[in-house]
Amino acid sequence: MANQEFFNSLLVEFDDGLYHYTSDLTGTPLLRLKNTVKAAQTLQLGAHPLAIHVTNKDREGICHQLANTNLINWCNP
Repeated sequence: MANQEFFNSLLVEFDDGLYHYTSDLTGTPLLRLKNTVKAAQTLQLGAHPLAIHVTNKDREGICHQLANTNLINWCNP
């Protein structure tokens, strides 16, 4: 697997693992964002090759990366 493929598969792990937080229709978009970032802090990455390298700041950044690539929409889940 090429380097970019490792990262892309990590994004998929986060997207799948955070689905119930990102698609929650209750509350405001800001609340959805906060709850998703909190959930990302404890998301189990299992045997993903990059899991041991992912820091807490990475976990927050990955949430924003998912939004930047339109995989998550805070305002319209």
